[in-house]
Amino acid sequence: MKNILKLNFLVIIAFYATSVNAQKKAKIKIEQGYKISWNLSLGYDFSIDIQNVTPYFDFNWFMSTGSNGKVIITQNALKSAVVQVNNFENGTKETYDNKTTVLVSNFVYNSLKNNKEVVINPDGNNETLRFKENQKMIVKVDGKDMQFNILYAETEKNKKYWIWDNETTPLIFKMDLGWVLELKSITTNKKSKK
Repeated sequence: MKNILKLNFLVIIAFYATSVNAQKKAKIKIEQGYKISWNLSLGYDFSIDIQNVTPYFDFNWFMSTGSNGKVIITQNALKSAVVQVNNFENGTKETYDNKTTVLVSNFVYNSLKNNKEVVINPDGNNETLRFKENQKMIVKVDGKDMQFNILYAETEKNKKYWIWDNETTPLIFKMDLGWVLELKSITTNKKSKK
């Protein structure tokens, strides 16, 4: 009986060690050339190809519907914007000096990180965003599951945000505004080491 218990214990430990190893903690820095893709509950995918990360954030965007365009988020917007853009028109090239999209500004990120309320404007209306808890999310990076630390926050109007706990690039991993945007993959285009 003791041998069976020991064997069961070893099997459980081996399973746990394998699952923890399969979901490595993310140690990536978003860089030029990366492709990031989200699923939308509206029935299509949204992807960006990053052209520049600093001092401004510049990307080409694509939807599986065939729409595409370009967005530049200025250094000023990356620092302090509270207004979000969540709709794009095909063929547009936009520069945002007081708005963000796909990520939140350092002001919003630092407010949440320090458990402070922050007023945001996700859809034309001001709402108060409050940090709720730290969470983890699993996302595919170059086809492999990686675990990311997430700041989960909500507004009083039940808008929900899962934001990467990364001061340099606080990407929105998931957002529920009545429709849901959820990160599905990051492709670095780097050869994996064997």
